[in-house]
Amino acid sequence: MVTPREPPPGSEPPSTYERARRRQALRHLARKVRDEDTQELLPLKEVTDRLRLFDQAYVGIRSIPVGSIVGTLDRSDAFDREFLPRRPDVKDRWKRVERSFPGGDFPPIQVYEVDGRHFLVDGHHRVAIARQRGVEFIDAEVTRIRTRFPLPAGADIPGIIHTEQERLFMEASGLGAARPEARIEFSRPQGYLELFDHIKVHGYHLMQERGAVLPPEQIAGDWYDWLYLPTVEAAHAAGLREILSNATDGDLYLAVQQHRVAMAPEHRGVTYEEAAAGLRESVARHVRRRRPAGPGDEAEWIAEPRTPET
Repeated sequence: MVTPREPPPGSEPPSTYERARRRQALRHLARKVRDEDTQELLPLKEVTDRLRLFDQAYVGIRSIPVGSIVGTLDRSDAFDREFLPRRPDVKDRWKRVERSFPGGDFPPIQVYEVDGRHFLVDGHHRVAIARQRGVEFIDAEVTRIRTRFPLPAGADIPGIIHTEQERLFMEASGLGAARPEARIEFSRPQGYLELFDHIKVHGYHLMQERGAVLPPEQIAGDWYDWLYLPTVEAAHAAGLREILSNATDGDLYLAVQQHRVAMAPEHRGVTYEEAAAGLRESVARHVRRRRPAGPGDEAEWIAEPRTPET
């Protein structure tokens, strides 16, 4: 245990608290002007509930990047995401910690680790002071948590909810049991609802064809192998990735299927390759007609409401 050291009288360095409060006030004002709220620390329980806690293991004391600390176990109102103070009652404790450890030789904080990001159990003031002093690494007692779905990059609550929608889709559709290695991502969470409907329609046709009731995982596996993967492959072969660089494979699947249905009234039995090529030509014409808004401007694909499978 580290014993706090009291500095000699008159030798205390200036506190970092006032500077931190000024930064927090300025950033809060800037976000208000942009109609945004101050970014919150992520609550660990919400993360593990949404992404499904798998297991956990004690790792021991490690040096971790201060910038990797994105959340907290049960306290999120005293500091914002950048560990700037949000309440005036933080001041006294902040200054006591500074006086106790003037050299920054803090005892280890306690954290949970999820996919390389860390959630504080104990040590909020130490982390806040370390950030103000420009400290890059801090000792921490680490317990590693595994979730069934990864914590998304740039983790925030909307991103975590998006990942939760993928988890719910994989479970409800049966695809998680049939093809556990599959990852289908969308630029917007509504895509999973549309995809689920595609699988249900595919299941209806498949059971009609086979004259039997089939379990969800068998339907989902058949849809993935014979509909999803060939459609995505056709989209890549047609060069849609180069034109629609912001689109995920899930977006491309829906886009090609929608275009295939649009072509079907005049072209019965349109193949995935024909639909992908037709979509590429349609998008290319649109891009040629557009007046670029600036350097690097590109077309973005936003899938329209769901279209039934044909």
